[in-house]
Amino acid sequence: MRKQIDEDAASRVSRARLDCRSPNQAPLRRFRRASIDVLDVMMRRSIMKGGAAAGALMLAYGATAQSSMPARAVYVSPRGSDENSGVSPDKPFRTLERAQRELVAKGISDVYLLDGIFSRNAQLNLRTLPQPQRWMAYPNTNPILDGNGKVGAAIYIAANNVTIKGITIRHFSENGIVMKGSRNVSILSNAFENIYSGTWTKAAILGIQFVENIRIIGNNISDTGYAGIGFFSSKDGVLRNILVADNRVSRTCRAIADCGAIYLSGRSLSSDGNTVRGNVIFDYGPAGSDARGIYLDDYLSKSRIENNHISGCGRYGIHIHGGHDNIITANVIREGSNQAAIFYQSVVEASRGAMTGNILSRNTIATAKPDGWIAYDGASIRPRLIDNQVRPAIATCGR
Repeated sequence: MRKQIDEDAASRVSRARLDCRSPNQAPLRRFRRASIDVLDVMMRRSIMKGGAAAGALMLAYGATAQSSMPARAVYVSPRGSDENSGVSPDKPFRTLERAQRELVAKGISDVYLLDGIFSRNAQLNLRTLPQPQRWMAYPNTNPILDGNGKVGAAIYIAANNVTIKGITIRHFSENGIVMKGSRNVSILSNAFENIYSGTWTKAAILGIQFVENIRIIGNNISDTGYAGIGFFSSKDGVLRNILVADNRVSRTCRAIADCGAIYLSGRSLSSDGNTVRGNVIFDYGPAGSDARGIYLDDYLSKSRIENNHISGCGRYGIHIHGGHDNIITANVIREGSNQAAIFYQSVVEASRGAMTGNILSRNTIATAKPDGWIAYDGASIRPRLIDNQVRPAIATCGR
């Protein structure tokens, strides 16, 4: 009888192996099922014999079954308790800090924030862990981090391999999310509201000094004192492989001049590979303010600015200040003030590199100054202008 069981199981494995040559998934499932059948037969035989082999097979069998289990997660809710286990939506922790301690202690990656308002009295500081960490809204909920105007920032990331997704961040006094010395960070589908930012180099989403491989995608940002999205580095820092895409950025630069709704300032000549694509930017700066829709400042080079829609009453739609090999293409700019749509400006330290290789192509521009849609300041090497479409429009700002 035992021999018959063995032969039947082996026969099923043999047939399943032949079936696996088919692209259909069903044979693969039959092969896995047949393999488990053989393992089951072997385990029963070993149990009948007894001994250490049976225990080893039982451990192996258990590991196979557990490998298909979903990864663990931590849950946190304003209505939870830090005395809970935190392992399910029904027993969530109450504070972000308690959830963070659980990640550190148990090597868990995922934190789900449940519905409600988390009233914050300090920023959440994230440091690099052995595993990635993902802080996400639980499906079909709207978790809100509220700084009540008293906390500088919601989240400070001095870490690698971090994702923040689906969270509303509002009423912080300086920044929403800050990244410093970070790699492989994704800020996805969040909402930022009323980030007051009363000084320079602040933003709803801010990266400073050294940041690399960053994705800022699908966020909705409104009402900031300074930049909506800002990246700033000194000569010793680097901004590299930053993607800012498909964000909606409105009512920025409300308090501080010399500002950009999306602002990249790279004083290091090592900054490269940055892309600003598919963003909708409007209502930047009050009428007549020194604000830009997109601002490439201080030698920022080798960047690509494409398919953005920009409209507002600030000073320029796009400002290029220094830098080389930047591609500005297929953007739509509606300049509502009586200013140039694009400002092309050299830097004081011209010895740091000439403004060579810059291209403006296939942009569509509506401006009250169609004959002066691009303005120059001290740039002896002009950009290549290719197939830009310019049409007259009535200045609508300040009316």
